[in-house]
Amino acid sequence: MTDYNIDKDNINIDTNIDSDTDSTIEENDVVSNDAASKESAKPDNYLPLLALRDVVVYPHMQIALFVGRAPSVKAVELAQAEYGDKVLVVAQKDSLTEDIDQDNLYQYGTVCRIVSTMPHDSDENCIKVLIEGQYRARVDTLEDHGDVLMASFERADLNVAMDDSQQKNTIKALTVLFESYADARLRNARELTRVAKRIDDLLELVYFISTRVSMDLDIKQSFLEQDDIKAHINTLTEYLVKQSAEQNIEQDIQDAVRQQMEDNQREYFLNEKMKAIKNELSDMHDGAYDSDDDISELEQRLEKADLPEDVRKKADQEMKKLKMMPPASSESSVVRTYIEWILDTPWNATTKVSINLDKAKTILDEDHYGLQDVKDRILEYLAVQSRVKKLRGPILCLVGPPGVNRLRVPQVVNLSEWHWAASVMKLKFVVTAVPISVPCPAKSFSR
Repeated sequence: MTDYNIDKDNINIDTNIDSDTDSTIEENDVVSNDAASKESAKPDNYLPLLALRDVVVYPHMQIALFVGRAPSVKAVELAQAEYGDKVLVVAQKDSLTEDIDQDNLYQYGTVCRIVSTMPHDSDENCIKVLIEGQYRARVDTLEDHGDVLMASFERADLNVAMDDSQQKNTIKALTVLFESYADARLRNARELTRVAKRIDDLLELVYFISTRVSMDLDIKQSFLEQDDIKAHINTLTEYLVKQSAEQNIEQDIQDAVRQQMEDNQREYFLNEKMKAIKNELSDMHDGAYDSDDDISELEQRLEKADLPEDVRKKADQEMKKLKMMPPASSESSVVRTYIEWILDTPWNATTKVSINLDKAKTILDEDHYGLQDVKDRILEYLAVQSRVKKLRGPILCLVGPPGVNRLRVPQVVNLSEWHWAASVMKLKFVVTAVPISVPCPAKSFSR
């Protein structure tokens, strides 16, 4: 027996070596060599399978995953223990299904290296796994071992059939489109853009951008399923261009809304300033400028009024004029009167007409003495109107010498109708048109 005492870095180690120890070391070396030979004997195309929901992992990409299902956790543990930290990652077709079977898995996936694992903060059955994609693989067969799924696969690298010049131009175009997308949609846009500009491999750039954009799972999975790299580039380019166009539209809308808000704030500020000035002027002129209440009342009446379109347009123009005029000006009173006249006119209000000839005759006799021929002509006019509803007859022309109320001749027809309309038909509003002068061949004479 030989005793060794080693003192280094404050570590005391007593080592006893004899023949038994030598044999033990030889046996351990044999066991370790056997384990290494067994591990090296395992096929490279046979790995534990990790099924993911709503996530597609590409080669050259690092991603952190939360693994909670028992077969998935077992696959991670088995990969770390026996398969050199390698696992085959495949996306599920139906993310709502808990069970994992070959019919619910896509045919293509990615062989990944497990970088690190750590337990979940709040769920002891869940672990956080950081994986890195290695290469594209096609699943051939799936074996269910109860607590874990094993898969046989074939490596399927994707070749880029483009020359160096085409690849550089495509990389440049995709980088510009992704930069625009990242600035509008992603939080860490600067960092992601910086990483994208450092990538000089076209396929790696396609996978990098596909991981960051919000495309459907089927479209992302097609980048693994299909072998046509040009189709992937076209799909990704169309998506980025569409998102850029939508972002431009949204930006235009936001700018318009912002400008409208600024205009409204500016108008509100000016209105408040004008009110303050009017209050000061009102104090100086003993309340002569207190017209805001009247204008507000007119505005409310104008909003509620049932007006024809052309009349409302004119009324709105006059209301804008009235707001800009000094309250004490003469023109302001004229415009106010005009607006009130518009509001008082029943544009769309009608009253049912009911003709009563006996009552009309009584009214004519009470208002006008004599003039029997005139009264008969008027009653005849009203009788015809009661029959045909819409009268398109001749215009009445009544002629007489001076002193027989010729100035009231035009009013006889209108007033008789007006009195009768107001008292007999109970009309609320009547519009009459009386000519100022009527050409007549009869000569007037006087002594």
